[in-house]
Amino acid sequence: MRARMSMMILLWRIFWLNDWYLCHLLSCILVEFCFIPVVEIEVTISYVTSRIKFSQL
Repeated sequence: MRARMSMMILLWRIFWLNDWYLCHLLSCILVEFCFIPVVEIEVTISYVTSRIKFSQL
């Protein structure tokens, strides 16, 4: 994770003049840190609730 962040920072320093690349990089960071954990949490919650429902049957 730390290596990926340093790579992103390096790329950002190289391409910081390019607005499109900056927007793309920001969206990638948002997806990496916001969207993926939310999906993992939702999948975990749905899995746990389905296990509870099956155990009650």
